[in-house]
Amino acid sequence: MATVSVHRRPRVAVVTTGSELRPVDAPPEPGTIVNSNAYALAAQITRAGGQPIVLDTAHDDVDAIAARIQAGLANADALVTVGGVSVGEHDLVHAALGKLGIEVALWKVAMKPGKPLTFALAGAVPIVGLPGNPVSASVAFEVFVRPGLRIQLGDRRPFPAPVPAELTAPSRGSPAAPSSCAQRSLQCWTARTPPRPSRSRAREPFRRSRPPTRSW
Repeated sequence: MATVSVHRRPRVAVVTTGSELRPVDAPPEPGTIVNSNAYALAAQITRAGGQPIVLDTAHDDVDAIAARIQAGLANADALVTVGGVSVGEHDLVHAALGKLGIEVALWKVAMKPGKPLTFALAGAVPIVGLPGNPVSASVAFEVFVRPGLRIQLGDRRPFPAPVPAELTAPSRGSPAAPSSCAQRSLQCWTARTPPRPSRSRAREPFRRSRPPTRSW
C-alpha cells in the first residue's frame, strides 16, 4: 500500500491591535481607519500555506491585548500580532506579553520598512509582532513569518528564489545585510531542526526549545 508524507497546514492566529481600527463593513467614524491588516495578512498566510485565524481587534489596553493573545495561543501553531510594538504611548504588546509571562527574545531589526519587529516564544508557539503600518506589516511578514510557515510545512527551501538586481546608486548598508537578517530570523523562529514529516497524518511542527535571546 502506497503512503505519502504530509504536513498539516499550520494554524496562524492574527491579533490586530488599536482602538482606531474598525471592520471593513463598519460605517466610517472620525478618528477610525479600516483594519486592512487583518485581511491582507489572512491572504498572505493562506498564500504561504497556512490557515489564518483572525481574532477580533484588541483595543489599546494591556488586559485586552493579553486576552486576545491568550485566546489565539489556545489553538494556533504560530501567532502574529499587528501594531503596538514600537515605543509610543499605545504600544502595549510587550506589556501584554509580560503579563502572560512570555519573554521577548528579539526586538527591532535593521531594515525599513519593518524595523520595530518583535519575536517571542510561548512554549513551542512562535509569536511575531509586526508593525502596524500596512506596508511594513506586509513586508515584515514575507521576510520573517512566511519562511517559518514554510518550515512548518516541511519546505526545504523556505525563502523565495533570489532575483538578481543592479544598484544604480551607492548603498549605505552592507550588501549582505538583508540576507543575513532573513537567515537569522529563521534561526530565531525555529531554533531547532525541522521535524521529519509523518506518514499519511499531520505531526506537530516544532520541538520545544528556546531561541537565542539577542537583539540585532
